Formats: sequence, C-alpha cells, structure tokens
Amino acid sequence: MRLARFGASHLSRRGIAAAFLEHGYPWLDRDDPFGAEFSRWIDGTPGVGDDVSALLRARRRAVADKKPLAIEELDEKLIALGVDVRDRKGEQLIRTALRPS
Repeated sequence: MRLARFGASHLSRRGIAAAFLEHGYPWLDRDDPFGAEFSRWIDGTPGVGDDVSALLRARRRAVADKKPLAIEELDEKLIALGVDVRDRKGEQLIRTALRPS
C-alpha cells in the first residue's frame, strides 16, 4: 500500500497488519505481490514518454538531494500518468500502474 511508503519505517509491521484486518482489509504477509512488474528505468528507455522521463529525471535529482517532499510530489504526478516508481539499490524501478476509476 502506497500510503505507508513515506517515513513509515518506525511503524510496526504487526501493528499495521492488525489495523488492516481489524477494519476488514486483506493483509498479505509478504513483499509486494506485484514486485516482478517493476523494471529498471534508464533515461531513454523505449516506450517511456518524454513527460514521464522528465519527471523521472527530476525525481532522481530529488532523491540525490534528499528532498522527500519533492519526491512525493513527483510520485503523485507519475501515478497520475499511470506510472508507479520505487527505489531499490540506488536505482529507480517503474511499472505501469492501474489508474483509479
């Protein structure tokens, strides 16, 4: 769930699971079940539009400059374009996300 992505490292995994279940939401006790859909973004990757690439370049700079609010804003813009992004081992990984209906 994306809501727990920013600044949530202090939260208890067990507590989050209990809260989900208490409110009737499903809980998967494992990593992202859609994690395999992410692929490494490299500037110039075919099939990634210029607008998305520009946002990903700006996001890469914001990550390097440690600007969490800028990262969050860019993530919101990317999700609006149907692209989900996460960071792993210093790289940006992207996947096409389902847009809310």
